[in-house]
Amino acid sequence: AGHLTIKSSNQKKNLKNLLIKNFWKKMSLNFSQLKKLKSITKKNKMDFICSVFDIESLNLLKKIGVDAFKIASSDLTNHYLISKVYKTKKPLIISTGMANENEIKKLFTIVNKKKIFLLHCVSKYPCEKKFANLKRINSLKKKFNISVGYSDHTKGINACIEAINLGTIIIEKHFTLNSNNDFGDHKFSADPKILKFLTDYNKFRNLYLGNGNILPSKSELRFSKIYRKGVYLNNDLSKGSILKDHHIKFIRLQKGIKSEDYKFILGKKLKISLKKDTPLKKNYFHR
Repeated sequence: AGHLTIKSSNQKKNLKNLLIKNFWKKMSLNFSQLKKLKSITKKNKMDFICSVFDIESLNLLKKIGVDAFKIASSDLTNHYLISKVYKTKKPLIISTGMANENEIKKLFTIVNKKKIFLLHCVSKYPCEKKFANLKRINSLKKKFNISVGYSDHTKGINACIEAINLGTIIIEKHFTLNSNNDFGDHKFSADPKILKFLTDYNKFRNLYLGNGNILPSKSELRFSKIYRKGVYLNNDLSKGSILKDHHIKFIRLQKGIKSEDYKFILGKKLKISLKKDTPLKKNYFHR
């Protein structure tokens, strides 16, 4: 085997371009692969959403059929591409990384807010915690009166959870089978276990929140007599005894009078003799 000697800067440039071209070719998905991915998503009752970066890709995806299109932050100012995607009448998700207020405003000169979703995004890979700026989500919602999601590039899923709690309706998180891989964006991507945790959190969050009523539910109230304490006799007492505070104790189950009503019987005279551990009732005492 011989050695390849690179002498000129032009040769180095050509080799670099060749390596990049081969890299992107290896990483790209063809028509049949995309069709297969769509089939898998539909079998699992999922939406099939693709990012589109050029007209050629758009035409390919129109043939395959998608539920929504994604525009990356790098194409937020690519009005030609966005206008073509918008004409498909599919929902359009647009990341706003690197974008200032005026650039986002210009979007709405070419698209209507109907079926448009903005994603808060910080175009850093990975994005350090101090740059996540999740409060920008609320600023975008307030400024543009539009539904806002979050495209996350931080490590872990804490930022995603906080974004969900801020009311985002879309979370975009990079996915990997091995987050320990040093290549590309694996380090800040979610593996299957972590992504399952995140999707379950989002799915059941509203169940956890409930309706906010102060009144306990009927199913909870059924247990009140089991968990609440009643007033019991701490020692044997004979008929005619005057009940003092050292004669009583508070234990489960709640039988007889409730623990908060103990003052109604203190200082009262017993009508009958009672044994230790008897749950006390008002009718045991003279008025």
